Amino acid sequence: MKIDLHIHTSHSFDSESSIESVLGAASRAGLDAVAICDHDTMSATGLARMLAPDIVIIPGMELTTDRGTHIIGLFLEEEVVARDILGAMAEIHEQQGLVMIPHPYRPNTGLWHNRDRANLYSGEEIEKIISQVDLIEAVNFHSQPEEILDTDRHLRLLTAMPQGAGSDAHSIDDIGKAYVDLDCDRTDDPEDLKKALLRAPRLLRFEAYSQLEGTRTLSITPPSPQKALMKKTREIIESILPGSWRNSARHPEREELGATDSDENQEN
Repeated sequence: MKIDLHIHTSHSFDSESSIESVLGAASRAGLDAVAICDHDTMSATGLARMLAPDIVIIPGMELTTDRGTHIIGLFLEEEVVARDILGAMAEIHEQQGLVMIPHPYRPNTGLWHNRDRANLYSGEEIEKIISQVDLIEAVNFHSQPEEILDTDRHLRLLTAMPQGAGSDAHSIDDIGKAYVDLDCDRTDDPEDLKKALLRAPRLLRFEAYSQLEGTRTLSITPPSPQKALMKKTREIIESILPGSWRNSARHPEREELGATDSDENQEN
């Protein structure tokens, strides 16, 4: 499934794209689903669902929290009221929604920028916040290259964190310029979509321009969240169990965790 996880309509203060034009552009871009994430409102999602029989609409909202940091709630049932960041995340999860951090290194609104450059959060606060995050927007079409590179470097420390991509489109011309390409069956079931976004292998595709090569669509292959979690689980289990278990390639639990003979040879 090709999903643009971050699109704005005219219901955002900084976009003039009508809902109808957004859906038409999404269809032309070959997207299977879009997340409507208007600023601090969900007023466009109901009409978007009515007008989009062939495109799955993920109801979302991009919130500006009390220190200026933006977060996105996906699969929401109603608008989030809280503006302190942890309170807003709790509201999203109470609705069985997912929390995504958009453009992490964007000045003034990115979580990691506001921690590293603006010193708005302590290490303890960031630890609590990250523990409530479901997805990181690794690619945002409107982010500067250095922002994406900084995000990539940071995500190397969070290999089990699922990654997403979105155009952050405020005009119809930008819709589908960045999206997550999930290796999963097409579905309009919200629970299946959530599972796919959290677990399915993916490519992050985005459009880029250079004077030498013109406009091209590039791809990033992030670590599979499921494989990263499996590897981490195995490391934790092996760290607390006897060496005889670690050295037994025939142990059934070891096989379930993905161990192979090559793993055994490396350990020996």
